[in-house]
Amino acid sequence: ISEQLLYQAIAKNLDVRFLMLKIHHELLINDNFTNPSIKILLLSMLDATKNSINRKIPDWTNKLHELLNDRWAETLNLEDLALAVKVHPVTISKHFTKYFSCTFGEYMRKVKVNKSISLIKNTKLPLTEIAFQCGFADQSHFIRNFKKLTGFLPKDFRQL
Repeated sequence: ISEQLLYQAIAKNLDVRFLMLKIHHELLINDNFTNPSIKILLLSMLDATKNSINRKIPDWTNKLHELLNDRWAETLNLEDLALAVKVHPVTISKHFTKYFSCTFGEYMRKVKVNKSISLIKNTKLPLTEIAFQCGFADQSHFIRNFKKLTGFLPKDFRQL
């Protein structure tokens, strides 16, 4: 895999981006389990990258991806999404997990955590405010999802 391909995968695929953060977290831990953990995470990343390259993806999924990332703070319903990408709501329901490798709710939480990363690194806003701005119900919901996706607690991530 070329360096350029890796950068593209990180930019386009939230799963790959979060896997990179988990690899970084493992490097910081540096215990007896670090090497096998990193190997597993790298293989997962290669698999995710390979799957996103080799899979024939319909145009509507790219439009849906852009829409969900642009309008992440809004409450979107299935009918509005279907209308915007010009497919039937059943098509999105049936194929979402196939093309996004997660449920709709999981994807939206990934997008929100991704949005929070720049706020954590580039501002001194309290985590409660960041959680609110990124659309989480409360700070504990935000912290739980951030830790699950990145391997870091938000306060520890801020200190990196």
